[in-house]
Amino acid sequence: MKNKKYIIYGANGFMGSYIVSYLRKKKLKVIIPKKKQILNIKGVVIYCVGSDDWFGSPLKNYESNFVHLYDVIKSHTKFESLVFLSSTRVYLDSKKKLISEEDDLILNTTSRYKFNSQKIMCENFLLSQ
Repeated sequence: MKNKKYIIYGANGFMGSYIVSYLRKKKLKVIIPKKKQILNIKGVVIYCVGSDDWFGSPLKNYESNFVHLYDVIKSHTKFESLVFLSSTRVYLDSKKKLISEEDDLILNTTSRYKFNSQKIMCENFLLSQ
């Protein structure tokens, strides 16, 4: 594990910055690509890029959450594994108090919930690869 490289996409964001801090405390090798840069380096890719600015810039949001992820998968051929992180609340509309991943999702189509549907799309894309 000490010799592994960790390529963190979204390293300057909320989740990414904590991941970088944790890995560096463990004295692990962390590589941080520049914004929109794709590195083809052998290692573990951790993808936590995202924007939830649906109201201000929906196209930017789509690009950062899905298009860049697609480009990483297409171009980053040397990764050992890929971890996709998302902080969305996809079970937000459920009436149940206790939720399981086997439960059905309710997708509301209002702007407030488009982020949820996009993250589900990204996860389905990754599972199909």
